Amino acid sequence: MKIKANFSDILPMDILGLLKLSLLVMRDWRVIVSTIITVLVIAIANYIVKYTKKAPVEKPKKSAPVQNAPAETESPEETASAE
Repeated sequence: MKIKANFSDILPMDILGLLKLSLLVMRDWRVIVSTIITVLVIAIANYIVKYTKKAPVEKPKKSAPVQNAPAETESPEETASAE
């Protein structure tokens, strides 16, 4: 009868044992493939969300600067001499 041993039975559960166990898990091909697929799905979803065109935002119009030009009013002396 063959008994399958767990990693926790083989490796001691101190800090170094946990580090070795985590490295064994991260090197597994199923973990690597699922990580790559997850990253691709997130990247595609992000592209689709940003691809939708949004309504253009109107920029506020800048008002023309106010110029203090002298008013062209005729003085009473000019109107009398013109007549």
